[in-house]
Amino acid sequence: MMGNAEQMFMLTGFPAFLMMLVVSLLWVIPLFRILPRFGFSKWLACLGFIPVVGPIAVLILLWILAFSEAK
Repeated sequence: MMGNAEQMFMLTGFPAFLMMLVVSLLWVIPLFRILPRFGFSKWLACLGFIPVVGPIAVLILLWILAFSEAK
């Protein structure tokens, strides 16, 4: 059985969706502004909204940007 301490950190339903949306926005907005400076389409940043692909896509884009030069 879970006690109150374990239930305090478990998010389900709308709060979980809201938390996922906030985290996605924190990933997408900076990439949306930075990608055009490096010659990439800013719409690539929208991959961060897809729950399964989002974190992996953002990390790949960050690595690409880290080793490319601004245009």
